[in-house]
Amino acid sequence: MKITFYGASSEVTGSCFHLQFSDGTEILVDAGYFQGGEKDLTRNDQKLPVDWSKIKYIALTHSHLDHCGRLPIFYKQGFRGRIIATAPSRDIAEIVWRDNVHLLETASNLANTDPFFTEEDINACLRLFDTVDYENRIKLSGDVSVTLVDAGHILGSSSVKIHDRGEIYVFSGDIGNWPMDAVRVTVHPGEADVVVMESTYGNRLHEPKEQEATKLQAAIEEVVKQKSTLLIPAFAIERTQELLRDLDVLVESDKIPDLPVFLDSPMAERVTALFGKYQKFLPDELQTLYKQGNDPFSFPKFKNCPTAVESKAINVVQGPKIIVAGSGMMTGGRVVHHLKRVLPDPRSVLLIVGYQVKGTLGREIQDGAKEVRVDGRTVPVRCKIEEDKAYSAHADQKQLLEWLVKFNPHPTKVFLTHGDPDAIATFSDLVTSRLNIKPAVPTANQMFEL
Repeated sequence: MKITFYGASSEVTGSCFHLQFSDGTEILVDAGYFQGGEKDLTRNDQKLPVDWSKIKYIALTHSHLDHCGRLPIFYKQGFRGRIIATAPSRDIAEIVWRDNVHLLETASNLANTDPFFTEEDINACLRLFDTVDYENRIKLSGDVSVTLVDAGHILGSSSVKIHDRGEIYVFSGDIGNWPMDAVRVTVHPGEADVVVMESTYGNRLHEPKEQEATKLQAAIEEVVKQKSTLLIPAFAIERTQELLRDLDVLVESDKIPDLPVFLDSPMAERVTALFGKYQKFLPDELQTLYKQGNDPFSFPKFKNCPTAVESKAINVVQGPKIIVAGSGMMTGGRVVHHLKRVLPDPRSVLLIVGYQVKGTLGREIQDGAKEVRVDGRTVPVRCKIEEDKAYSAHADQKQLLEWLVKFNPHPTKVFLTHGDPDAIATFSDLVTSRLNIKPAVPTANQMFEL
């Protein structure tokens, strides 16, 4: 088998791996979007150096943009095979693509260029999905089959397990930070000869899970005292739902005062609705709440803001108040509108709850910038900046190692992907010392023959 790494190679985003099997079968695992600065954005429109007539399948681990975002682009380039994914991944991908094409159309109009793909490409791409349940082994050819295993990262997320004539290849996708309230615990794939795994937090440990709501509560108490604003830039998929779940528990247990909470993200609102649609993918506790008629993501004084008018109306609501808005890395979306007001206000709090890629506005603020450019305007950073690292949807260093060590026997080959170079280097050394395996660290477009 040959594997070529077309993304997430010594970097975090752009997941895409090309597999060529000895029986002639060719598939991709993931079709992720490159995120970061403008240079990264332009990489998404580059033609993948494959013969699309030979790519019969794309196995999708999950529907974060950096794993599914290039699927409509690949369709435009000529892909006409089948997309293997869970049903939630299919629905979330549609939401992600339609949100992204809107952003691309806006940017393209400003630059007098064509967007990378269109609504028509999205509609056609959606017809290529074959949705499957976890643990259901799907035959791709006489020799090759694929099974999706619950990765516990976001709703419908998977690790991809591929069988080829007695050899087993596992692609971790993004491994969840177990346990989380809104998704089930990560399921281990079992056994593997070759493992391709993420290493996003390969050099870091998360704060204890119990501190998740504690830090959130402390930030709320701060803005209540100051009668100001708590702004939480949150990823629409999973992070927002974890936050809403914690807020629901804090409100119902009377641990925080009654104050307005605004979800200013139409995309997050649509994703949250999918949790009710796909209840069988949820932890038992959430399934029970739904059956009792209790929405686990809603509470008194909680308000969705689907329209621009409702979003702007948040400004006239006096503090204290909480705003959860996208995008999580503060590179666009409605959070930009709120940053202009919150960043200069020394009474308010900005709570960072997700990974911030280098080159993003969120990373600048996280790294301590005293002023930043927001929507073409220089804005001073005077508000209190807090981080709650327990909210990460990715496994930390300890969990990544625990996941890898659990393979018995240990894999003969390990590839580390999805990480900044320092995270990969640290985790590679740890794997070498613990398993006596020197992981390979692919570079962009590098091919390995196994």
